Amino acid sequence: MTVEVDENLKPSENSPGWVSGWGVLTPSPWNLKGVYANEEKARASAESGMKVVWGDHKPGTDDFVYSDSDQPG
Repeated sequence: MTVEVDENLKPSENSPGWVSGWGVLTPSPWNLKGVYANEEKARASAESGMKVVWGDHKPGTDDFVYSDSDQPG
């Protein structure tokens, strides 16, 4: 599985070696489509039924952690 990841993501403040960004995913079954630096790009890539959420991604994997209560706005 290939996860599309923007190259200009900032390092995570919570997890060393991880980056922060907008994840495009389906929680069940787990499918991380991509991680993007801006919300607009993430929403443009989302397919029907996918969530767009802010969180942390471990590069080179499909690991992405987020909390519904931590979402901006």
